[in-house]
Formats: sequence, structure tokens, C-alpha cells
Amino acid sequence: MYRKQRLIHTLLLIAVGAGALAASLLLRPEVPSFLPWVCFAVYLLATLLGCFSYELALWHNLWHNAWHARSADDDEPSDFAVYAGRVSAYLVMIVALCLTLFA
Repeated sequence: MYRKQRLIHTLLLIAVGAGALAASLLLRPEVPSFLPWVCFAVYLLATLLGCFSYELALWHNLWHNAWHARSADDDEPSDFAVYAGRVSAYLVMIVALCLTLFA
């Protein structure tokens, strides 16, 4: 159930970004359309990084342990790595959303 909720959350965030892009392109046609698309791409990347930060941290630990581990018990990522990834991704997402709307 958690995976389904996370996917719905991701789709809602992507829909918000797409709505901001559409509003930006429709309300200000004089602005070159390249800049809002770049901001939207950054927003999408930050959304995916924020929603899947645990899986990315887990993948990083597994990849690192394949080459450098002395014990096989280091697979679980730390809470700090997961929360730092989420906070930074959501901050980048908010900045990119504002740039999409107002740039």
C-alpha cells in the first residue's frame, strides 16, 4: 500500500508542475518557451529524487558495499541520508516550481 501511495504522491507532484508549466506558457507567450521547460525538467528530477530518496540511498549503499564493504550488514541507509536527500530535493523542487511560474 505504501508503494501505491508514493506513486500517487509522485503523480500529483508531477501534475502540479505540469499545471505550472501550462500556466506559465499560456499566460506569458512573449517569454521564450525554452526557460519554463528547463525549469520543469529540474522540477521533475527533484520530484523523482525526493519521492524515491530511500531507494536511491539503498542502491548507493548496495553499490558501495559491493566494492568496499568489510561486512555485509551495512545495507540499510541512514535516516540522515534519506531525510537530507528528501529535504534538498523538495527545496530544489520548490525553487524550480517558482522559476517555472515567475521566470
